[in-house]
Amino acid sequence: MIPKKIWQTWKGPYTKLPTVMGHDLRKLTESWIKLNPGYTYYYCDDEECLSMIRQKDPELYQCVLECNRVKVASMKSDIFRYFVLYEYGGFYADIDTICCASIGSWLKPGIRFILSPEDSSIYFQQWFMGSEKGHPVLKALLNNIKRKFNEGINYSHSDFVHTSTGPAIFTHTVLDYLGIERRDNLRELSASYNELAKVIDSGIFIYDDYRYFRDGRPDGVVKHLYASLSWF
Repeated sequence: MIPKKIWQTWKGPYTKLPTVMGHDLRKLTESWIKLNPGYTYYYCDDEECLSMIRQKDPELYQCVLECNRVKVASMKSDIFRYFVLYEYGGFYADIDTICCASIGSWLKPGIRFILSPEDSSIYFQQWFMGSEKGHPVLKALLNNIKRKFNEGINYSHSDFVHTSTGPAIFTHTVLDYLGIERRDNLRELSASYNELAKVIDSGIFIYDDYRYFRDGRPDGVVKHLYASLSWF
């Protein structure tokens, strides 16, 4: 079962969350708190993220220091979301998301890990995720990220973030773990994936329906502003 925890992060203290693209980030976080009263809300700034990772996983901590060295904050944020869900479980939401419906109103019972394809249908999105503590998909993902850093990342490649910490390595790790061939039409295939024995045994459910985690839908449960494009 996925614990009733909600995790969000930003580089600075909660009291200094800014207004981005006309949206007060503090008010966005309040949507998660108010609509999920039975959940514990956790906000972590960069210093707290570093401290948590350093204490639990020194090798992963070196990866985060490398992200700091090359000044790519999005990679650091990617690592934190995987780490915190693996170590503690719960739901991670980007700071520029709005909770439009309580998690309990749409979460299927018994699910241990949730997925949803991006609009492009090429990757699974990872700006909103939910997982039990210690799920093996996240263990495999963190190991793959460590291996990428140990091998050396080609920062001149246009997709180095996607392939080292972002949606590409996330998606490929999930599909490889499940023994599913990599395809570019995830949304169309997701319903059939939910019927696979390995997916069911792993407690995974893929929300393929467009209404769940999308912008501009009156029946959507999470809205993503993609404001991060303006600050990274």
